[in-house]
Amino acid sequence: MMPHHHLLTNYREISPQQIRAANSDFFNGIGVGDMSIELPLNSCNTQITLKNVLHCPNLHTTLLSVAKIDNAGYACRFSNGKCRIYDNRDKLLGIAPCINGLYQLVNKINTAYSSSTPLLSLYDAHIRLGHVNYIYIKHLLKDPDVQGFKLDPSKMEEIQCETCLKAKLSCQPIAHSHSSPLATNFGDLVHMDLWGPAKTHTVNHNYYMLSLLDDATYWLEEILLKSKDQAYHAYRQHQAALKTMEGTIIKTLHSDHGGEFLGTEFTNYLKELGTHHKLTTHDTPQHNGQVEHTHHTLFDGIHTVLNGSGLPQWLWGYALEYMVYVWNCTPKKAIGMKTPFEMRYKSKPNLSNIHRFGALVYYAKRKDNKLVPCGRPGFWIGLEPESNGHYIYSTNSCTITVECDIVFSTCEFSRLEGESEMTWDMEPVSIDTDNTKSPYNATPENSDHDDIDTPIPSDNNVISEPLDPLIMSGKRIRKPTQKLRDIANNIATANLAHEIAYSATISETTSESIAFDPRTVAEAMRSLDWPKWEEAMYDELKCLKS
Repeated sequence: MMPHHHLLTNYREISPQQIRAANSDFFNGIGVGDMSIELPLNSCNTQITLKNVLHCPNLHTTLLSVAKIDNAGYACRFSNGKCRIYDNRDKLLGIAPCINGLYQLVNKINTAYSSSTPLLSLYDAHIRLGHVNYIYIKHLLKDPDVQGFKLDPSKMEEIQCETCLKAKLSCQPIAHSHSSPLATNFGDLVHMDLWGPAKTHTVNHNYYMLSLLDDATYWLEEILLKSKDQAYHAYRQHQAALKTMEGTIIKTLHSDHGGEFLGTEFTNYLKELGTHHKLTTHDTPQHNGQVEHTHHTLFDGIHTVLNGSGLPQWLWGYALEYMVYVWNCTPKKAIGMKTPFEMRYKSKPNLSNIHRFGALVYYAKRKDNKLVPCGRPGFWIGLEPESNGHYIYSTNSCTITVECDIVFSTCEFSRLEGESEMTWDMEPVSIDTDNTKSPYNATPENSDHDDIDTPIPSDNNVISEPLDPLIMSGKRIRKPTQKLRDIANNIATANLAHEIAYSATISETTSESIAFDPRTVAEAMRSLDWPKWEEAMYDELKCLKS
């Protein structure tokens, strides 16, 4: 019996015959034919022919029975672990050694008759070996010492495996460097992306920023937004400014598939201008790598200046404007170590207005009382482009004002012993801005889009610190007490009037006693009574430890 019908001559099909193997498995014989084999003997081989050999395609081994050899007129003698085959003249024709309990005919010329070498196509071997690459299969099975099966030389086609396509398909590698050449002129190609939402909003309740990076000059614009739907109006204002000031219309706009960039209003506006909108494929932010790398660089700088200055985290919007200014005035490797300012305006940038973020300054504050000092301390947090003034943050009142009469101080306030540096975590997070009710964390309702990144209107253009997130202002209105209602209705009793007068006297006396007391450690260090305040602080610490 053998599995290879192409090695049988005079082959003819027969009705299937079920055969039971020694391990109780069943296989069918479907044809018979004549098989020629060569019996190995030293360096020469003798060819014999066996008649009516059964063809069993599911059989993995060619089996020769002693009865079949005897019917062909040959004799078998077994001794010393070998089977010797003789012809009818008692001439030795070949020797089959005993290997693993079976007498096997090992033919060095044709291994098709070996006891365990079925022929498989390259594709079948690929499936049997766990879908290994075709190259490794060829390299493995070209070694004649490898047993089990061999490759059929007539079936070496590398068929495309559908299973491998489904199971092994992976994303193509993306180049780490910019492969295509840069654009030629300003506005030819602009990369756009939206960052956010931030965990902490800015003083103007902005959670997002729209990034616009010019490919030719690497000029960067960052526009702060309260919500994603303001991206269209922010871009429209930016395009209008470019067209009015420089006569430039952006030719190609490159962005991802963000919904804020694919709205009908945004798409129709770009079509009206003739701007080509180039999109990246999904889940490949690397294809918009220039602006993604810009985000990383900017927020590295924001983390650094906020941590180095010790200013509150909600000032990250001013730190962003500061880092954008620095970006446009410093060299970039992609444009030949030139600055974006130089590439756009064809002149060197003026760095005289750049100062250290959070630098200590003194600004003039005129008072009616001439005995009160005019100079007040504050911290420089950037330039105000509209009036050429400076944004000054006051720690005493926690407000931001625009000042022009300032002096940068050479004094530095060092951190006190035991006061650690603050860390800032402003990575974008997913927040439910619709259901949040906190006055600090809630995203404001969508209003007129013309107020993008504009200061909150107040007296003297003063911007106040946002509310503490731990302070919840409830909607319940407290009712006045009976005493307050009596006072309002002018029906207060004599005893109540006496109580009010006594309370006013006590309050006035207390206010006069603490009017000149320092409110912060820094004020205490600058006062003449600092040694006494320092002694009182250490006494208080000792009491707390005991």
